[in-house]
Amino acid sequence: MKLYSTNNEIIFGQEITEDITVKADGVIIQNCKINGNVYVENATNCLIAQNDISGNITAKNTYNSVILLNKAQNITAESNINLYVVENTLSGTLTLNSNNYLLADENTSAETIYKNNENFNGDDLTDVDARLDHGADLDLLPHANKELFVGMPRRNAVNANDTDGTEPVNAYITARANGGTIIVPPGAYSAPAPVKLEASASGSTIYAYGAFMEMLPYGNSFVITNGKNITVKGLVIGYAQQPCGQVTLVEEIDKYTFLAPPTQALSTALVRPTPNSSAAVLPTSSPRARSTLGEHLAARMISKSLITDYIRSRYGIAIPSRTTLRKARDLQTAWSVPTKYPYL
Repeated sequence: MKLYSTNNEIIFGQEITEDITVKADGVIIQNCKINGNVYVENATNCLIAQNDISGNITAKNTYNSVILLNKAQNITAESNINLYVVENTLSGTLTLNSNNYLLADENTSAETIYKNNENFNGDDLTDVDARLDHGADLDLLPHANKELFVGMPRRNAVNANDTDGTEPVNAYITARANGGTIIVPPGAYSAPAPVKLEASASGSTIYAYGAFMEMLPYGNSFVITNGKNITVKGLVIGYAQQPCGQVTLVEEIDKYTFLAPPTQALSTALVRPTPNSSAAVLPTSSPRARSTLGEHLAARMISKSLITDYIRSRYGIAIPSRTTLRKARDLQTAWSVPTKYPYL
């Protein structure tokens, strides 16, 4: 048995005639012909992709790992968190037990066995044609782990077989989108610029399960010019510094005044949307605002038209968007404007 216990090790395009065990973070096994079994245990951000495996793939106690586009006899996954099992071709059984945040989608197998999984999605586990007689079927909604990338170190470059380790994720995708398949290894990445795809990227499929692209500047994350039939799967996109946040308005005082929960209101200041955009609120770390913890904040709106822009319904949510700041008058003392915008 061959043991891989070094973090971020890449095994690509090899012919291996023994079993493989992975017990390290960030390991990539891709495009290999393996005469044996593959075991992944107690590892984070591992990628097992595009391999031809004579035996089985087993994943146990992994975190944010991906099993993608492999050929094998069986796949068994047990006690994993954030596991993606996608588009594998099996001659035998797909067994999925006791996993939390599991995606099993478009796999081909003789049989699928699953039990005791939580927060699962994918057509291998969910009957997407099932509908309740009335209301919403919550089981069909995506189950996203909001804590997945919290505290995970951000990579400045993609670690893959065809890169020298200096390409940020946006450049990595841009350079390889030429109509074929691109696989971004799982993990959290800092992106200094958007992904830019031209017509030559038409027909590309970008697999990015378990990958988080955190934009350093606020702006577009993808810019596609004259591209057609471009598919992106699994990628999570966010921003290192949010330009705006959101607040739930919970009570209408009169036609000009609304109340917001203190935990949200204390970290926000009013902004006015640009034409054709949704209303938004802007984060602030104002000590004055923070000092009023436990109090409700009443924000008096400037005009009836601002209310129309700012709230869609009595208990609606102000959705983050690109905004133009506007001076907010007649605010109670609990509300203070961020010092970085002194012109407000």
